[in-house]
Amino acid sequence: MEAPRPNEIPPADGVHSALIPDDVAGESLESVLRERRLDVPTCLRLGSELARWLDDLHSKHLIHRDLRPANVVLDTRHELRLLRVNGDLSGTDATARPSGDLPRDWAYASPEQTGRLNRVLDYRTDFYSLGIVLYRMLTGQLPFAAGDPVEWTHCHIACSPPAPQSIAPEVPRIVADIVLRLLAKLPEDRYQSAHGLRADLDRCLAQWQTTGRIEPFPLGLDDVSERFLIPHKLYGRDQELATLLDAFDRMATGGVPALVSVAGYSGIGKSALVHELQRPIVRANGYFIAGKFDQHQRDIPYATVTQAFRTLVQQLLTESEERIADWRQRIAEAVGSNGQLIVDVLPQVELIIGKQAPVPPLPPTEAQHRFRMVFRQFIAYSRPNWTPIPRQTGH
Repeated sequence: MEAPRPNEIPPADGVHSALIPDDVAGESLESVLRERRLDVPTCLRLGSELARWLDDLHSKHLIHRDLRPANVVLDTRHELRLLRVNGDLSGTDATARPSGDLPRDWAYASPEQTGRLNRVLDYRTDFYSLGIVLYRMLTGQLPFAAGDPVEWTHCHIACSPPAPQSIAPEVPRIVADIVLRLLAKLPEDRYQSAHGLRADLDRCLAQWQTTGRIEPFPLGLDDVSERFLIPHKLYGRDQELATLLDAFDRMATGGVPALVSVAGYSGIGKSALVHELQRPIVRANGYFIAGKFDQHQRDIPYATVTQAFRTLVQQLLTESEERIADWRQRIAEAVGSNGQLIVDVLPQVELIIGKQAPVPPLPPTEAQHRFRMVFRQFIAYSRPNWTPIPRQTGH
């Protein structure tokens, strides 16, 4: 069999999918896309093969979490292979939560993979990443442009991608609809099975090969999930949620801090209600942090507050060096020579402000007053200096 020429995609009947642990001789899809945009039938063939690979992977209750062109290789035997990079394959199920690992390439991260949403991370995260891969193959560019993880997070959560046919007019409308379905912000709005996705892609390819065009048809006719998944939706709390969102909008518009209390018996869903704020706050370019009062942690001072600010520090560490430097200056101004007091309760802060000098000992009462003063200043200076973006509707 003759080896493929540079930048040449093998024909459909010579493409097979495989999972391999290490690099393989061949050409990555990334290098191909840097040279040129692929035609529609080639995109459909490759998309179908990627869907078949995901179908096999998901059937084993695994997700990849790093599906991108750099991990797709066209080898010298005309086989399509996906690379397993540094053990990124993870055992998971429908109830698994994000592991806390940051995406290797933020351009291909799903909204729930950013860690900024109150959502579980399940196999449908791979469909979103595949949607970005298909979008780039069809249009020659990514659906979003950003410069750092914060901007990428905002794009994936809040921004709608341009229709593929607005960039590449030759892309059939039904193919564009498949891609946009994969790029839905909520997992339940995407395809629910790789089998259903592949069926739609194969139907498009068959029409193209027969007639040179693709007529519209209902999507998802074969898209039946084999897993029982409960939609992540809060019911019966529309009025309460609207009250909380209105309070956030007033605060974001006027810049005046606000306090809203949510009261009720244990187990009625207070935490679930509060966490519904996470997505609209992140979409408005804000930070969402949370801490929960636990009856078993009453003996730990400031446990709830430090839990919340620990989440904030983790988010700050994903930002650009320029923004981290700004936070470093602001926190240093707030704590002065008492930075070690904050590091003692929030060790992650040391990654931002660096090693701190020990603080002089004081009698218990004076030490408590000093800590309260420093912690209040830390909280005051930790108010993000951001320009709010109007809250959007739709997914």
